Amino acid sequence: MAAKAAEKPGRMWLRRILYGSIASAVLYFTVEGGEYGTSDVYRQAKAKAALDAEVSGLRVEVEALRRELESVRTDDRRLERMAREEYGMVRGEKEILYWIADRKGLTEGRAALPSKD
Repeated sequence: MAAKAAEKPGRMWLRRILYGSIASAVLYFTVEGGEYGTSDVYRQAKAKAALDAEVSGLRVEVEALRRELESVRTDDRRLERMAREEYGMVRGEKEILYWIADRKGLTEGRAALPSKD
């Protein structure tokens, strides 16, 4: 006991600060240490919520596309209208339109056409 009583007050405070720092570090690593700390859990919960919202949006989109597919399969008028709009098809005996590409578009990826010069 005489040794503790003879200890300087400055050393006593230094020792208390050191023990307090060690206790704080242990507490911090208990909560945040390791592979999945508390902040990681919160961040993953946010990411999961965002992905769940995206999945539900995609499910709605898939259902709309399924309804549209079923409509195209069963409604001949709709199929015909889509063919005319997308591919430039015409009905019956009407005139036929052709798309003529420019020479530059024809030469891309193929051998060059001979010039008319």
